[in-house]
Amino acid sequence: MNTEVNEEMPTASANKVTVGFKCRPALKKQLSSIASELGFTVSEFVEALLADFTDLETYIANNNSIGEKNRVLSFELEAAQKKLAFYECPLLEGFFKRLKNKELHFTDYEGNSVDITFNSIQDVYQLMIRSFKISDNL
Repeated sequence: MNTEVNEEMPTASANKVTVGFKCRPALKKQLSSIASELGFTVSEFVEALLADFTDLETYIANNNSIGEKNRVLSFELEAAQKKLAFYECPLLEGFFKRLKNKELHFTDYEGNSVDITFNSIQDVYQLMIRSFKISDNL
């Protein structure tokens, strides 16, 4: 039996055909719930799941308030990753590798005695920012 399909996938404007499948009631309920939250019918949601994942992301992003939230969160995540990359730069990473597990005693810019054990890159950063005081007239 030849099960190969020689037709190209129809576009969104083409007539659609019905495809059925059996599943557990709990799965159908879950699909219905998620579809409803996203503003889809179960049929639309399952079709989107079966389509290329990138197309699903684009469809949701363009047709749903959740898509707008995802765009905002993606932008915020990208901004946070850029900030993190600034603080975890190769120079600080190099300092941390040299200082890892070492202890240092110093006096901070307020005259306080400070002991630091370098367990993370944040400890290097703390050493740097607590080591000097910016003049009040700047």
